[in-house]
Amino acid sequence: MKIKNQLIIIIIAILSVGVLIQSFIASKYIDNYFNSYIMQEYNQNIARISLIAQEIIADKESSSSSRPMMSQMAYRRTLSSYMSDPIVEINIYSNQGRLLFTSSGAMGQGHMNSGNNQEDSLELEADIFDVSNDENQKIGNLEIIRNKDVKNWQTSVLFNKALYSGAAIAFISVAIIAGLIIWIVSAKFSKQLIDTAYYASKIEQDDQVDIALSETVEIKQIQLTLLNLASRLKLKTKIRKEKADKLSHETRTPLTILKSNIEAAIDEVIVLDEQNLNLCLEQIDTLSEMMTNISDIITDDSDDTSVELSELDLTKEIKNIIKSLSLQYSKKNIALTSSLSNELVIHSDKNKINQSVYNLLTNAYKFTPYGGKVDISVKKLDNSVTIEVADSGMGVKQEELDKIFTAYYRSNEHKETQGDGLGLYIVSTNMVLLGGSASAYINESKGLTVKLEIPLKHC
Repeated sequence: MKIKNQLIIIIIAILSVGVLIQSFIASKYIDNYFNSYIMQEYNQNIARISLIAQEIIADKESSSSSRPMMSQMAYRRTLSSYMSDPIVEINIYSNQGRLLFTSSGAMGQGHMNSGNNQEDSLELEADIFDVSNDENQKIGNLEIIRNKDVKNWQTSVLFNKALYSGAAIAFISVAIIAGLIIWIVSAKFSKQLIDTAYYASKIEQDDQVDIALSETVEIKQIQLTLLNLASRLKLKTKIRKEKADKLSHETRTPLTILKSNIEAAIDEVIVLDEQNLNLCLEQIDTLSEMMTNISDIITDDSDDTSVELSELDLTKEIKNIIKSLSLQYSKKNIALTSSLSNELVIHSDKNKINQSVYNLLTNAYKFTPYGGKVDISVKKLDNSVTIEVADSGMGVKQEELDKIFTAYYRSNEHKETQGDGLGLYIVSTNMVLLGGSASAYINESKGLTVKLEIPLKHC
């Protein structure tokens, strides 16, 4: 059953019980009050009838035979106004028990309580009252035959009927209004829950959708939890994608070097002597290390911020990189020149520096036309060392210089050039981890120069 229907049933049931209890209690209090009121009204009528009875008895005891007939009719009309529920019959008797007046119209020598023989069948009851004169002397009796139970009095029955009808109408009205309000509110809650469930399903499908936060605290907490979950999943996906892309990018360099040397050997451009074979073995070792750690690298959801520090000769490392790429550069007849010192020892991460230099030189190779020029230079400063790679390629626009270190960024003018837009991003990330920096500017030949600044000793 839907939550909306459950809410409607539960709340209407609660309201129904509440209305029934309230109606029961109210009816009891009102019924008791009304019964007291009609009994008070009945007693007041008895007092008025007693005064009339006093006059009738006095007239009967002192009047001539012609006068009582006229008085009888007059008194009958007067007493007829009291002949309404609960009074059924009025009888007036002398002290001797002789019937002097009856509202039933049958006059005779009856005796008091003569109407009581009907009590059981008609649920009637006779009330006997003494009638006294002005000197407070008893002169006769007044017999009132009435409905036995106050609850059966017509006035009481009509009142209770109206009371219960009003309670029923109130109950139905409250149920309808409450049901309508609950339907509207529950429909709102249901929509928010449906939207939340839809958002959760989209997270499962790795789709991105917006969700309006609910004003209901509990639903809002669920939505915020899902939003946080979506953010974490998105971050994990992003990290894994970046790692996979970086790994793919990093494998291209040793593969390219291997391919270039093998092709050159096949074309008899070079001889695979011990030095060249060792270079190929180094690239194979690099690939093997990548493949060994590929599972841990991709499944690890944390950012790769580890740094492995060691002493290294920067000049020697750059020379080895230049040599490994020389065959590739020769294919496009690009002059790869360098300005290096004899020895430059620094304390840093060898793999990240080699990776950064490889990326700069392969990036320069891609964007430098046939017959162009690429130069790499290293300068030692007081507390740092700078590496600059300048090419005579197509360059970039001035406004794009701040964007080229962004992941997956490709200049609109270089869309036709193959690449994934990660080379310079990896360089920039490595420099941050090493406590250095990466920047770029347009050089004199309208090409691009990328400058790295690395601390001599990583802190």
